[in-house]
Amino acid sequence: MSDQMGKSDDWIQFILDRPMAAEPGKRSNYSNGDAHLLSAVIQKTTGETALSFGWENLFKPLGMTDIRWDKDPKGVTVGSAALYLTPRDMAKLGYLYLNNGEWEGKSILPADWVRASLQSHSKIAIAGGYADYGYYWWIYPELGLYEAWGGAGQRIGIFPDLNIVTVMTSNIPDDAPVTALSSAIYHAILAAVKSPTPLPENPEALAELGKMTTSAVKNHK
Repeated sequence: MSDQMGKSDDWIQFILDRPMAAEPGKRSNYSNGDAHLLSAVIQKTTGETALSFGWENLFKPLGMTDIRWDKDPKGVTVGSAALYLTPRDMAKLGYLYLNNGEWEGKSILPADWVRASLQSHSKIAIAGGYADYGYYWWIYPELGLYEAWGGAGQRIGIFPDLNIVTVMTSNIPDDAPVTALSSAIYHAILAAVKSPTPLPENPEALAELGKMTTSAVKNHK
């Protein structure tokens, strides 16, 4: 549906004109159209686009500055995709949910909403079976993990029991949520965790990591 919607001059009307595939409440299926409708609801209710509303109520309070979010032909922020964040800002979103909606002692999101978002409300069909799904968070029950997934493999992972947030960026065109690859990576992360508490500061190791990161960036360019 996404390709057809993208070729339409009016995405919202295109979504509303789609025939019902099943009786409401009987079958779950991930839909970019549903997320885009939520963006339109925000715009109609607040008089602001989701991008503008997000700036004032989410991005700025978290100290984000480098944000881009595309819009459809009618000026509605793309609810399902096309939000461009730095890895650091992705981690901030994960940290916000890890801490029940609090940031630097201030409540940015209601704690009840955060907890509800991270509970399974449906099972979505994926390759090889079904995955637990909250309010736009994918759930790995066996790993104690909550994941926000973006196209081509952008992932924010939250391990609340370990107080860990992970961020992955990639360019895998056929990537999907809850894959064998993502599960293997998360299992490797869990295996690498040696302590439930932070390690003591290690300035030498931090300096070495900085050198390796700088070298990697230069080589990439």
